Amino acid sequence: MTIERVLHEKFGSSRPVHGNDIQAYSCALGWYLAGDPLEFTLREDFEEELGWLHPYLEGRADLMATLMLGTRFLQYVGKEGVYYRRMLAATQEQWPRMHEKTATKLRGLETRRGSFFAGGVRDYRDQAPADAPVVLFPPFYSGDCTSQFTPIDAAFDWPEPTFGELDEDAKERIIEQVQDRPNSAKYGRGIPGVRLQKRTEATPKDSGDGIHRYQLQYGGPLGFYDLAGALDLWKTKHGKDMR
Repeated sequence: MTIERVLHEKFGSSRPVHGNDIQAYSCALGWYLAGDPLEFTLREDFEEELGWLHPYLEGRADLMATLMLGTRFLQYVGKEGVYYRRMLAATQEQWPRMHEKTATKLRGLETRRGSFFAGGVRDYRDQAPADAPVVLFPPFYSGDCTSQFTPIDAAFDWPEPTFGELDEDAKERIIEQVQDRPNSAKYGRGIPGVRLQKRTEATPKDSGDGIHRYQLQYGGPLGFYDLAGALDLWKTKHGKDMR
């Protein structure tokens, strides 16, 4: 929630930030910052191993703190081996202290969201006012939207949104549809080393072409490319990093 924190520090509540997401953890945090209920309940299949969490699921801050800490240890639940058992035992032993510290920080958090929508960007885009600045952070790797917080999905029942995967054509269509919004010059693409530059604006000396260009940054700008060109060059330099 870097954008929310930065804008809140500068403008307070005078310029509320509205947003959307589809992942369990991001949705929980979005709802929490918007003041909405957190409808996360422990699944019956996890009662035996995680039933001790119930006292820490009652209040909004307590539940949010549990989900935040869950991103660190839920990956060990249900796995066989001495290492996993030790990690879970250590987590449970330290839990009261860790949870209280996290919940206290959440209760004192001043950052807020104007509203939060659990759903895909294409559905949310249609709800955004035409004059609202937009910042996009679409996924890059296939399955990025759903793979990051699967342990939370496995352990907790929650109102999961429906959405469609964003392929490259869909990403380009979204950019085309929001490119004329004010102050919406940069869009996160989730591509390391690639930044989408502001489209060429019309001036008395330059009619402008309205095309977004991708600037590659490997120790410095190397040129401007369309999305396909940027991805091709990125793959030659970082292809081994692809999952």
